[in-house]
Amino acid sequence: MKTTAAEFHIGIITDSPQILTPLIDLLKSQPHYRIDLHSRMNTPENGAWDVIVDCAVSAAAGAAFVKQVQMPVITLLEQPAVEQAVDLMRAGSSGVADWRDTERVLDLIRAARMDNLQSASRLLRFKDVVSNTVDGISVVNRNYVYELVNAAYLERTRLSQEQIEGHHVAEILGEDDFQQRIKPKLDRC
Repeated sequence: MKTTAAEFHIGIITDSPQILTPLIDLLKSQPHYRIDLHSRMNTPENGAWDVIVDCAVSAAAGAAFVKQVQMPVITLLEQPAVEQAVDLMRAGSSGVADWRDTERVLDLIRAARMDNLQSASRLLRFKDVVSNTVDGISVVNRNYVYELVNAAYLERTRLSQEQIEGHHVAEILGEDDFQQRIKPKLDRC
């Protein structure tokens, strides 16, 4: 799903589905937040930006969820246990908080937003450099999904950008080659 610079997608892990209503109310009460639970793309007005809650899953399914999605994920639990919080952070959750601690929840969302903006800026600079080299280069995220490929890589694979970007490495290069040769190298990165 493509986003505009003003939109920010986030995933929520929670053991309390009832928190979504107070979370939405909390975000709506903030001056620069608009929320859309159904990912309808609205045009931001007056510099506002959307927090789009793409999905919410249970804490039990949280670690698997974090590893599968390509967006920041925050974990909002009622009295999170340290072990559970550590497991979710190791899986890649952007942060863990007691959902009733509204300041901490807003801090997590702000921090995830800043990380998202900084990553986007670094990616644009990197894309400029990569696009001007003759070596085939690809950028793969932690879920082994292509984020970016340059023209030399497209020429080598004889595929289009749309056929590669957004797809899992195994889809493009084959499951056996991915598991035996490529995945171990990517895991070292």
